[in-house]
Amino acid sequence: MTLAPGTEHLLQLLILTSIVLLIPVFVGVTVVLFKLAFLIHSTSDFVNFASNELTPVVKELRLTVDHLETMGHRASSGMQDMGQTLQSVRPLVKTGVARTKTFASALISGLKRSFDRNR
Repeated sequence: MTLAPGTEHLLQLLILTSIVLLIPVFVGVTVVLFKLAFLIHSTSDFVNFASNELTPVVKELRLTVDHLETMGHRASSGMQDMGQTLQSVRPLVKTGVARTKTFASALISGLKRSFDRNR
């Protein structure tokens, strides 16, 4: 099949135009792929840097949490010991208060009697 001379010329012009348009598209895709590769490389470097920088911080944070947990247990056991001590001291305080009241009333009555005799 043969083409008309004008049609053949238009077909060649269309092929040439397609090639000319494909060159910027190819260059644009190449630039996008290059920048994407650079972005992936930069992200990888950032993740490695962050991992290396955060590892000591995470270790210190774990140690701090362990110390806080130990202090919490100590404080809790100290509060329990203090509660037990207060429970054991309470009867002694009640006895002391009762004896102090008895002493005070005896002292006051004794003083009243001694001042009443002198008159």
